[in-house]
Amino acid sequence: MFLYTPKRNLLLALFALLCGAGHLRAQPTPRAGYRYWEANPNSLRRVLATQHSDTARLRTLLHLDNVYDAYLSVADFESKLTEKVQLTRRLRRPEASAYRLWQAGRQFRNAKPDTGPGLDSLKRGLDSLQAAVKAFDQPGLGHRGAVR
Repeated sequence: MFLYTPKRNLLLALFALLCGAGHLRAQPTPRAGYRYWEANPNSLRRVLATQHSDTARLRTLLHLDNVYDAYLSVADFESKLTEKVQLTRRLRRPEASAYRLWQAGRQFRNAKPDTGPGLDSLKRGLDSLQAAVKAFDQPGLGHRGAVR
């Protein structure tokens, strides 16, 4: 027969409290409704300036890709793309080759298309950008940023 004692009652009360604590912890907080893609680009740039670990910098750079008009200029975009290429290569991320192709395509595209060799570089740039899109479309990668 199971006897109820004050000590046992206390243990049962603690057990009931612990069982209910998980449910209480699962309740959403006001902060949980915040989504990173609603972040202010200036705020993301300030965070990026203070980050030193490669993984955190890459994550913030990828968030900047998802924020509309997050880049101040073409030069700012190019420098962030160069950093993404370096970080994905250093971290051995699967999308590293896609970012390298994207950067090569932009470099070819920015060549002067006025002359014959310029038109050839424009064609190579387009081929490189198409290869980058295919690389980003590989299973498991998803799309990590808008091709601009």
